[in-house]
Amino acid sequence: MCRKGFVGLSAAVLAMLTGPGAAQVADLRQASCAQFLEMPAAERTQLALWLHGYYAGAAQRSSLDRGKLEEGAGALQQACSQNRAMPLIGIEARAALMGEPNPLAPPPSPPAAPAPQVAPASPAATAPAAPGRPTPLR
Repeated sequence: MCRKGFVGLSAAVLAMLTGPGAAQVADLRQASCAQFLEMPAAERTQLALWLHGYYAGAAQRSSLDRGKLEEGAGALQQACSQNRAMPLIGIEARAALMGEPNPLAPPPSPPAAPAPQVAPASPAATAPAAPGRPTPLR
């Protein structure tokens, strides 16, 4: 009887070890903006902080500016809202988080060229020729 109790207790302990308390492993190379946006706000904040550290470490930046971190998290959320398929590990997400221009964005269109200005015609050129006189060439 004691043996059955030990087996039952062992099974219960093993079930607890593999339950929600166990660490979860996530491959963020596969994570998309859609998944990021579906997270609770607190988890989005934690993930944005982790991603900022990931990209800052890759760039060998040793300082952390809280204001820029918050701006970057907001920029990431905005970029994700515009492109839910965007991966969280990639140059677009990096640019948003680090406050850099997006290298994949199309370049801005050049400003329109101003319309050419035509000089007003002189009154003599627009006046009809006098009768019997040839019309000047224009």
